[in-house]
Amino acid sequence: MRTSQHNCNSLSNDGVWHMQRWPLELINWPQFNSDRLDVQINVPAQCYQPIKSLKMLPADERSTKNLVRGVYDLDDGDGFVETDPTNFLLGYWGMRYFNSLQ
Repeated sequence: MRTSQHNCNSLSNDGVWHMQRWPLELINWPQFNSDRLDVQINVPAQCYQPIKSLKMLPADERSTKNLVRGVYDLDDGDGFVETDPTNFLLGYWGMRYFNSLQ
């Protein structure tokens, strides 16, 4: 029988931190993170695709707010698209359901 050794307090704190970093303005502004010195570029993933990072940036530092696609893209956005807050609300109500919010 497999048992998981998860630290629930750490998972809860990570979820709260992620929701606190979620931007209030959901316009897809142009962002160019490939010039940053603190971002490691994923060189093997660059074959004819946008530049990608090795680690996912927080939601307020990347232009893609959708958790399904493009979370590792560094340069994106045009300022003409406004997204809905579905990803934030899904995380918020999921944490409320599991009593993870204090």
